[in-house]
Amino acid sequence: MDITGAVTAGAAGLAAVLAGVNLYVSGRRELGKWKREALVETLALFLDASFTHGSMCHTILAEPLPEPEVYRLREAAIAAHDNEAATLTRLRLLASAEVVDRARALIDAEWHLANACFCDPPRTADKEKASEYIREARGNFLESARDELDLDETIGTGRFDRAHNWRDFRIKMNQYKNNSDNELAR
Repeated sequence: MDITGAVTAGAAGLAAVLAGVNLYVSGRRELGKWKREALVETLALFLDASFTHGSMCHTILAEPLPEPEVYRLREAAIAAHDNEAATLTRLRLLASAEVVDRARALIDAEWHLANACFCDPPRTADKEKASEYIREARGNFLESARDELDLDETIGTGRFDRAHNWRDFRIKMNQYKNNSDNELAR
């Protein structure tokens, strides 16, 4: 028996096993990296749609608007909700049951705000209570998302500073745009 051949064959076999283990481990690491990146992207898309939905409804409820503008904002709110629902499907594939449950709770909370802004005329009296439901549900969703991503601090998931309300600027911009469109139509 050739000892050199046996040692060479053993070394080659060991190298093949180690190469296989390395491929397996690096593949798992890449899969984990891909999953985390996909989850972060999906969570961001879901939150963007949630904030868009809320912004459209709050604009409707902020003050009386011309009917075409209300229609456009309602259409945008429905589109945002549809984006949330589509993103929820991705969350079901990537996230834990807790994150999905909290995402669904956020969509349920948003229904109350949508219900107020889709009435004719919109029910502005329901806005604050509906907004509080959304803030609480969004905070819970963010906390569960941060837990899912193993992020330590959960700062920024609660109420935001209301001292500077950008919604007023959006309303003024919409009024300006509507006035400009009306002047062009004449």
